Amino acid sequence: MSVSDWIDLLFVVSLLTNVGLAAGWLRSSRRALRLEGRRNEMDDPRVEELHQAVVALADQVDQLASGQEFLNRLVANRLNHLAEVTPSRGIDRPHERPITPLS
Repeated sequence: MSVSDWIDLLFVVSLLTNVGLAAGWLRSSRRALRLEGRRNEMDDPRVEELHQAVVALADQVDQLASGQEFLNRLVANRLNHLAEVTPSRGIDRPHERPITPLS
């Protein structure tokens, strides 16, 4: 390829890139205008009701998480207490026995 061919190729690529960028800019500006027009619709009372419902649900989830943490602590304390109170039965644990050399 000659230098002239490279220049032509770069011109075509540049032209197509600029057309694509212009189309994207046009679409994004139209979408921004549409979204700004919807901002007035956000004053709808349903949006406030939805916000209150989400806040109430978040409070309920927090309460459930606190209850779960309490139950986890309670069960862990009970298990620790049972482990202290229950006598050991002398369970055979071969992995804890010392290794004796073969003679």
